[in-house]
Amino acid sequence: MYFARTLFAIVTLLVVASNSIALKGITAGVCIQSGRRPFRQDIEQFQKERRMFTLYILALREFNTADENDLLSGTRVAGIHGWPYKVYDNVTSYAENPTVGYALHQSILFGPWHQAYLAHYEQIIFEYAQKIASKYPDGKRTKYMLAANFLRIPYWDWSRSPELPEIVKRKKIDIDMPEGRRRIDNPLYTFEFKGATDSVSESPTQIVRASDIVNDRCTTRDDLANAAMTNIGKALREDTYRLIASQPNFAAFSNQAYRGPLRNNNPGNMEEIHNRVHAFVAGHMNYIAASSFDPLFFLHHANVDRFYEIWKAIYPDSYVIDQLHQDPTFTYGPNTTETINTPLAPFKRDDNGNFHTAATIRSTKNVGYSYPEIQDWGNITSAQLSLNVKKELNKILNPTGTTHAGSGNRSARKRLGKRNVLEPYNEYLINIVVDKNSLGTSFFNRFFLGEPPANPKDWTTAKNLAASHAVLVQTQQVDGDVIPVVAQLSLTTALEEAKEGGKIENLDLESVKDFLDENLEWRVQKLDGNTVDPASLVDLHITVGYQVVTPNDDLGSFSEYGPFETLKINWSDGNLAR
Repeated sequence: MYFARTLFAIVTLLVVASNSIALKGITAGVCIQSGRRPFRQDIEQFQKERRMFTLYILALREFNTADENDLLSGTRVAGIHGWPYKVYDNVTSYAENPTVGYALHQSILFGPWHQAYLAHYEQIIFEYAQKIASKYPDGKRTKYMLAANFLRIPYWDWSRSPELPEIVKRKKIDIDMPEGRRRIDNPLYTFEFKGATDSVSESPTQIVRASDIVNDRCTTRDDLANAAMTNIGKALREDTYRLIASQPNFAAFSNQAYRGPLRNNNPGNMEEIHNRVHAFVAGHMNYIAASSFDPLFFLHHANVDRFYEIWKAIYPDSYVIDQLHQDPTFTYGPNTTETINTPLAPFKRDDNGNFHTAATIRSTKNVGYSYPEIQDWGNITSAQLSLNVKKELNKILNPTGTTHAGSGNRSARKRLGKRNVLEPYNEYLINIVVDKNSLGTSFFNRFFLGEPPANPKDWTTAKNLAASHAVLVQTQQVDGDVIPVVAQLSLTTALEEAKEGGKIENLDLESVKDFLDENLEWRVQKLDGNTVDPASLVDLHITVGYQVVTPNDDLGSFSEYGPFETLKINWSDGNLAR
């Protein structure tokens, strides 16, 4: 039955009527001769591009407030991802009453689908900006039109600046509009639902962050989101760098559901790291179905896309392979095998209704943008591009090499002063496998060095929180299906801080084993903040271990990561359930 439904969905996708919205990519600002494309920029740097930033803000305001029946409105575009589960651009659902959106998660196409989603959003913001620029008076119009041609969406680089960007926390913003300077509501601060509240989280009528939106129904607490993100900043940076540096296979790098031989006992993946940012910002970002209504969603996902593009530039020969996708989506039933040619619904590449696929979206040349680290134009070879991007990544993220000198990353420089960066060291890790449907809702594995705070609501900002794993679940589940997801979490930063605080003398294997025997605590927390018995988790495997890292001070090389070795911790009922 599922096969028949899936087959019908595929056939339906291939014969969609015309009058569609085609994602053809932005050609303005692209150099025809060299192929040079405008960059998506870090949001902090982007604000220095005054006219471009002004147009972005005004375009986003128009986007957010447009009529909800308009396919180019913020309401409809955000709804592509999940709630309210409506047909977009005539791309129909496989089910009569879907309770899941078009977005792909736990999927080999997680990266390509969200890349197409961002490009669709970017194209719409660009079109709004063009119209706004044309309204400026003589003497200003030409400069604003030029800025509009180079406008691409910004990203929030949480790997270097984990605290929320200052601009998203401001309710009001002063902007030079065509009719003069005005103070307006900041469209990056929130999103107001039109007509009805978000039924997924039963929230107030606008986006909130860092709040228990089911029980408290409170306003945004950006201070708590900021504190939580800052608390995991070093771990995000380390885990992102280690993943890119040590995982050369796209399937293993890209998504948390792949468990095939290419993983090589390295369960780290970009999708799981992305989950943590959703979880620590919290509020609506914790709800997959409603998260895309938070303007921060697109800043976050642009950074995720940036790391996908960095990885693809470094490892150009590895990409999408066939993989079973167990979850249903709006267009496909459960247990569909996805390939490089699977339609990335609802995004069409032409006016005839042909869909983008992972193949057509593979290069950002096809949609008109790049990132500062990736300058792939001119006569550059793939080998030279790989080397160049590797150097750029080492400059900004390498937590061990001398490449951090002058990077501006104070935390990284502080760490370099505590470690002999030219000698091998142990990277301590937690590997996790668990059924994502264990609890029927999203949940989090929290690991602490010592007793966690008595109130679970304080856990994300607890100073002794060593690592956290977020399992985000959509509303629709397939009864009886076990869908294992995997993760790899670093303990090294937390152990270094314990050493700095005098709690452990050395970070050799014996000292760390004894320390973890005594101090490693594990708790399981549901989306509503309540704790649950760890025995409720299905298909659970937690392994603490280490790998030997051999640093490399060559800017064009990565550190060498040895095989994962198990560290046999003596779990007890008092800290980690067996």
